[in-house]
Amino acid sequence: MHWDGKLLEDKDGKGERLAVMVSGNTSQCNQGKILSARKISDGTGESQASEALQCIQDWKLKDSVRAMSYDTTASNTGWEKGAAIRLEAKLSKKLLYTPCRHHIQELSAKAVWVLLFGKDQTPETKLFKVFKNVWSKLNKTQYETLQLEEDDLKQQATKVLTVLACIRGK
Repeated sequence: MHWDGKLLEDKDGKGERLAVMVSGNTSQCNQGKILSARKISDGTGESQASEALQCIQDWKLKDSVRAMSYDTTASNTGWEKGAAIRLEAKLSKKLLYTPCRHHIQELSAKAVWVLLFGKDQTPETKLFKVFKNVWSKLNKTQYETLQLEEDDLKQQATKVLTVLACIRGK
């Protein structure tokens, strides 16, 4: 089972929606099957777990669900209030935790940044903001090194990439 929340705007204003899908080794869902993208009351772990459980019940999947995939936000991963732990409790069974690898790598990169340059007081590091701003301009069919215009950012990016390469054993 996979889920991801998103704050979206509709005719009633902004609201949290939770996309829930399943995938597995069956002819019906080997490429994935979306179960719901309903609006939920908020983005808390409780609301997400309740919506995921509702989908499981609606589709009669309690015996089939074996693992969970989600992003690594606190609302999903929190050891008391996270959606993953709450969904397990609601189902009264253990599930395999498979957090999104993309988000794990993002957390690893941010941890290296903090180690080298100290805690950034913004939700996103400056390097990630630069990358986000140039993403639409990048040629995604041919990968090249990101060109940073500010010398201090170039030096910081080089340090982060060097440490990440050492962590990965390269």
